[in-house]
Amino acid sequence: MTSLNILNLVLFILMTNTQAKLINRKNEIKVGDELDKNDATVVQDENQMVRPRRSLVSPKTIPGCYKQFVAGNQPPSGFRLDHTNIMYICQQVPDDPTKTFFYSTMFDVGYGIPIYSAYVVSKADASKIGTITRKDLGAEKWRQEAASDLTYDPQKTYDKGHLLPAQTYSFTKPHILSTFTYTNAVPQVSGFNTGQWRQYENKIREYATSECSPKGGDLYLITGISEVNLQQKAGKLEAIQKIPLQDLGAKTAPKVSIPRSMWTAGCCIVSSVGAVGSFAVIGNNLKTTKVESLKMTELQDFLLIGVHGFGGTDIKLFPANPKCSDPVKNVNLNKRKAT
Repeated sequence: MTSLNILNLVLFILMTNTQAKLINRKNEIKVGDELDKNDATVVQDENQMVRPRRSLVSPKTIPGCYKQFVAGNQPPSGFRLDHTNIMYICQQVPDDPTKTFFYSTMFDVGYGIPIYSAYVVSKADASKIGTITRKDLGAEKWRQEAASDLTYDPQKTYDKGHLLPAQTYSFTKPHILSTFTYTNAVPQVSGFNTGQWRQYENKIREYATSECSPKGGDLYLITGISEVNLQQKAGKLEAIQKIPLQDLGAKTAPKVSIPRSMWTAGCCIVSSVGAVGSFAVIGNNLKTTKVESLKMTELQDFLLIGVHGFGGTDIKLFPANPKCSDPVKNVNLNKRKAT
């Protein structure tokens, strides 16, 4: 065999391997829908997510559209040192002629689930919560991006747990529809989802409508997952990292990681004065669990324990607004009504 033939053979093998990686990645991330010329992204390398809709997906780097949903246009920091498997998603809905972006999601391709979704209840939208209900949508249809209906069915232990709750974004039909994507969902124990977690989602909406909005504030919210389990020890709440995470998904269904715990952080910001109130909650992803209301700094410390070994040296949820972490601004959600 001549040297030229050997070179051609090597090039052929390299190209075949690359194509195989792309096909595997497509099969792993995308289920059911086909791409067309209107999709915002195409597969360019083995880390590129295939998405059958027009949401803007940026691998490794944060696009401008992503930053509008985080306070001060500065996204949370410290969750990862290596961003190879991270996608930054500006969430949209299919066939929306306005091409509106509704919220931002940091998505981990390795986990197959989002790390967090960041969203805003503006002072103008707070009074519109509840305008649209799930019944108005008819049969719920989840956009099968990353996971699949087969991932969750037929088991009954885990719900498709919204990070950004549908009810919180019930201002308009496009808003609520934007939440029904598997890039905004994680396996959440059903009893946790419909129990205390739902009560705290109600408390947060009550704070948005009765306190933050009347003050002229916009409520910036981040809901995410963690690798820690919480436990009480000598009357003190502690967090313990438990990795690797377990997977959900039987046989050939796309497998996704099951969070150990879930959390939400919020900061009410009035443009003229800055942060006027903030809160943080976290709870184990278990059937019988207590959601803990705690200080922002405590939540950030717990989340840092969760990413030990692959995260940064500290986690900042609202890096552009240090007052969001000021204990003086703390809102005790335990005292609020779960309407």
